[in-house]
Amino acid sequence: MVVIPIGRVGKISGGEEDGRFVRIEELPDHPPSYLILLAQGPDFTDGCGDYWVKDSEDLEEFINEARWHITWPLSDSQNIE
Repeated sequence: MVVIPIGRVGKISGGEEDGRFVRIEELPDHPPSYLILLAQGPDFTDGCGDYWVKDSEDLEEFINEARWHITWPLSDSQNIE
C-alpha cells in the first residue's frame, strides 16, 4: 500500500489532470472516506473540482487508474509550483 499524504498539496503529472494540484482530505466517517480536491493553482482558488472515494483502498485505486504521478513536498513549507 502506498502512503498518500493527507491534507498536503501535491502536483499531478500524467493523466487528464496533468499540471493541476491535488489535496486529499479525510472525512470523519467510520471507516474514513476521502475527498480528492483539485485546482489549477496551489492556493485552490481557481479551476477547482473534487472527487469522493469510500475508503483508503479506493483512494489508492483511483489515483492509480487516473495514471497520476503526484509530487508531494518534503515539508509543509516547501513550494511545489
